[in-house]
Parts: sequence; C-alpha cells; structure tokens
Amino acid sequence: MQNLHDPYRDAYLASRVQRRLVEKRSLCGPMYSSDPPVKFLKLWTLLRETRKSVHAAPHPAVEAALQEFGNPTDWHLLALEYPQVATDGSRVAYVRNEGKREAHYNDPADNRHLTATTVGKYLKRHWPSVSDTAIRNLAARFSFEYKWITDLDEMVKAVQSNSADSCMKWDQSSVDRRGAHPYQVYDPKYGWKMAVVVRDGEYVGRALALDDGKHKCFVRTYGDEDSKGRTQSHAGLEGWLESQGYSYEDEWPEGCKFAKIRNEYGGGYIAPYLDPGADRASSGARNVSDGGDHFYRDDDGEYEWSNTDGSMDRTCRSTCDHCGDRTSEDELHWIEYEEHSVCESCLDNHYIRVQGRRGEHYYVSDSSAVTTVEGDSYDEDYLNDNNVVELDNGDYTNIDNAVYLEDEDCYYHVNDVASSPRDSGDVVCLEGGDYVLRENAEWCLHSEEWISSDDAVSVDGGYVHEDSHDDYICQLEREDVAKNCSPDELEEKLELWDETNGVHDTQVELPLEVTYAQQVQVEVAQATV
Repeated sequence: MQNLHDPYRDAYLASRVQRRLVEKRSLCGPMYSSDPPVKFLKLWTLLRETRKSVHAAPHPAVEAALQEFGNPTDWHLLALEYPQVATDGSRVAYVRNEGKREAHYNDPADNRHLTATTVGKYLKRHWPSVSDTAIRNLAARFSFEYKWITDLDEMVKAVQSNSADSCMKWDQSSVDRRGAHPYQVYDPKYGWKMAVVVRDGEYVGRALALDDGKHKCFVRTYGDEDSKGRTQSHAGLEGWLESQGYSYEDEWPEGCKFAKIRNEYGGGYIAPYLDPGADRASSGARNVSDGGDHFYRDDDGEYEWSNTDGSMDRTCRSTCDHCGDRTSEDELHWIEYEEHSVCESCLDNHYIRVQGRRGEHYYVSDSSAVTTVEGDSYDEDYLNDNNVVELDNGDYTNIDNAVYLEDEDCYYHVNDVASSPRDSGDVVCLEGGDYVLRENAEWCLHSEEWISSDDAVSVDGGYVHEDSHDDYICQLEREDVAKNCSPDELEEKLELWDETNGVHDTQVELPLEVTYAQQVQVEVAQATV
C-alpha cells in the first residue's frame, strides 16, 4: 500500500520539471546526505520550489531538534507537515493529515488547514524516544511570544533593550546629544511598526516592518549573537513575519517615508543608518529647510543616510546630461569632445569608445561613431585621419581593404572583386589595373582577363578585345587545320596555311590540348606499326 506521506508522491514527482533548477541551487548540501538537518532542509527547499503553500521558514525549534536529537521517527513526514511558527508566535503550526495537505496546496492563505500545538508536544510526536527533560529544555529555548509594537516610544525602547546589538542601539548620552533617537524617524503614521520576540519578559529578537498600503515587507531580523559577538538573524521571527503576510526584501522600497526630526543640539535633522546601496533619501519638500514634513527613500536622493551617529550627509550628486538622472559625481564620465558628463548606464548603452583625432581614443555618442566591417570603431568626424572610407553599400573599412572605382567615384571592399567568371563579386580589375563594375566588363577569351565592355567584340559565343580579334580568329583557324591532319603533315600544312593567308612571323601558338592530341596520334600510329 502506498504511504500517504511518501515525498515521491507530493514532491519529487511534482518537481520533475524543475529538477535541474533545484539541483543547481545546492541550498542544503548534498542531495543524498545522511545528516538529518540536511535531508530535512533539502526536502523543505524542494517543497518551496513546487508548492506555493510552503512560504515560511521551518520552525527554529524543529531545526534545533534535528541538530541535537538526530533523525526523527519519519523525517519525510516531518518535512511534509511544514512545521512553522504559528500566527500567535508561541506555538508550532503544521498540516496534520493528507486531506488538509492537499487543501493547503490549493489555498495556502487559508490557515484553517494548519493545526497549532505547543513546541514540546510537537517535538515529542517526532522524537518519542527522547527524554521528556531534553524535550522540555529545548522547547523552553523556543517558547517565544511574537507580537507587534506600533507605539513609537515602545519601538525605541525595544531597540535599546533588545539583547541583540546593532549600530542603532545608542547609549543615553548619544540620545541626549541629538535630542532624539534615530528610530523615531520610523513614525507609525507612515506605516512603520516593529515585530518583537519576547522570552521571559525580555526582547530577544526584533525586526522593523513596513505596511504603507503599497508595500508590506521587512529587510532583516535581529536575534542573538554568535560566539564571535556578531548579531544573527532570527529564523523564527522571519517565519512569523512571513506568516503575517510580510515579504523579505533586500532594501527598503523607494518612496517609503520617514519623519523629519530636528537635531536639537547640532542643527539639521536626525537620520538612522540605512543599508549601503539603499542609503539615499530626499526631502519631501524642495529642500531640507523649507518646511517639508518628511523624507523619503530615493536612489537619487540628495542626502546620504550612512552614518551611525544620527547625522546625514548631503551627497555629491550631479545630473547625467544624457538621461537627466542624478548620480554620484564619482560615477559620472566626462565626454571630452562633446563637452558633457554621463552616468555609467548611459556610457554603456549610448556611447562608444572610438579612435579619432590624431589617433587618440575617447568616447563619443553612438550616433557620432562608425564601426568598420572589421569591427573597429571611429569618430565619424575624423575618418580621413584614420584612413577609413565608406563603401558603396554604406559600410566602412580601412582604405587598405578597399578598391576605388574612378568611373563610379566610390569604394568597394576587396572581397567584392572577382578574378574570373567563376568568382562571385560585383567588381573586376581590367588588364590595365583599373577597377570597374562587373556589369561594365567582359571576360576576354584570348587573354583570359577582364576587358572593358566598350573594347569587347563578340566572337564564338564570348568576347575578345578588339585589338586581339584577328589574332584570336587566326588561332582558331590554325587549330582547325591542326585537328584535320596527321602529325607528319602538321608542319607542312600549317606553313602552307600561313603562306596562303599571309601570316608571317605569327605569334599565334597552338593550344596545349591540340599539340597533345597530335602527339597521341603519333603514339597510336607507332604502336600500330
């Protein structure tokens, strides 16, 4: 009989089309590891890839149990139950049976499919052989209360009293020097709130969250410190936030608002530390002193919030002359010959490094550059300086790779020159070395070279130069004489033909194929004798 919680039924078969994607991620170590946490997290990752219902992180107590207790009774079932932090923050929520599991697949937002229980009871279900004392001690470590704080003073208090350290955890003297704590800019009227983790009446985890009607997110959580004193994220709080409908983001979204709070003793305004890369802000008014009631997150903002002392810096921002966006002066590039500055994005997408005046290399707009068929780029105003010519088809090339047609007053690429009738090409070279269009030339049967159509005479289905017409006819007739006589008669009949036709000191030679034929006749005759 098929096992109802066999992962091959719920996960592996469903993920077959995503196998390559899953294997690339290697988020949880080797696919076939025997390590209990690795096996569990690998299957959990697989489920997150294939089931929209698995959106939360595993309950941290379950992860701790895998580390400390080893394999549960059935680790497949453990993963398929999706144990996560319940919405009340104090219990474990899981999908109890197969029927509810299928319903949860179809409607993951419906929490009625989840069963909530205490941490201790859930751990005992999957590790029944572990002593009650060990279960109780581990559960106690994760018996948290998760709740929201929407009062600004309480939010500041949570930051100051949280066991987790951060750059915004100030001593009272720093608060006194500024007259306010930087976290006071996170005014709840702009959608800010704080999620906290409480254990034994103390804050052991926290996370700032935003719900302004447009965004519902958080950027990081603060938990306990590791052995090296570094603050760690709080996995349980992350899971709880996700269960509340908040998504993790790398940075606060552009446009989110902050309260303006004056620095009572140093002038200016109070500002918190924002993560690098998302630390720009702008005033809600034209400038910081004209009464605007808020700041807002702005990638092109004129203020930089990257100090831990509560102050802000005016950024050295300038405007890109191409796109109009504001950016750091360090990221602007001066376009010398066009006398303006552009940002890195515009430089990459709209400008080309070229060779130009006196062989110098510099950037010009792509509309002012030409690229040769060889792939080299040049300033269109200095093509002559670099021996670049435009071809008849509109392409460009170095003059060494071009031929000039005087009659047409244009250039063609050397690859377009045909050396014989068998070659492709629109251009030919005449006997005298001039280049003409192929349509204005004929192949000479006598010289076996190209001749001008104006000098060509039609003969025997082809063309010869008018100056060599008589020689060509003479050659043809002598060939006929040679073909119609024996080798013994050849010399005598040719002399007779020359005398009869008034040919003296002829330069007309018999073609190789004719003389060869005569030689064959001689050899055949000798063999017969």
